[in-house]
Amino acid sequence: MVPTFRSSRFSIQVWAGIAYNLKPPFVVLPLTPRKKQTGSGNQWDPAENLTAVRYCDWIIDGLLWDAVTAVSAYPDGLSVVEDGSSCHQAAICKQWWAEYNIQMQEHLPASPDLNPIENIWYVFKNLLGKRLCKRSHA
Repeated sequence: MVPTFRSSRFSIQVWAGIAYNLKPPFVVLPLTPRKKQTGSGNQWDPAENLTAVRYCDWIIDGLLWDAVTAVSAYPDGLSVVEDGSSCHQAAICKQWWAEYNIQMQEHLPASPDLNPIENIWYVFKNLLGKRLCKRSHA
């Protein structure tokens, strides 16, 4: 017999923005997280994924467009840095970026050390994890 371990953790997907003189919202995306099925041993429900179409509808045309409008008076406009998620790289997203005239910061797709947003997310996830652990033990 080989013992196995499955975490009872579940994941959520969020969007957040960082901008000078602007506080974009921190949003939990309305996707079903991966979670353990009740009363079924080690069976897990699959998580919903953030597809390119959902990303364009919810983020680019929604949350990010609000930020674009808010910084429209900035002389340099808006420059966006994203993580390496596949939905960010889809052709439909690139079309929306071009249509809205949003400048993307290019970075190597497999180089998280060169993409500053990856380091910010790392710090954020650790802080959030510590906060959630404190709540569950309270």
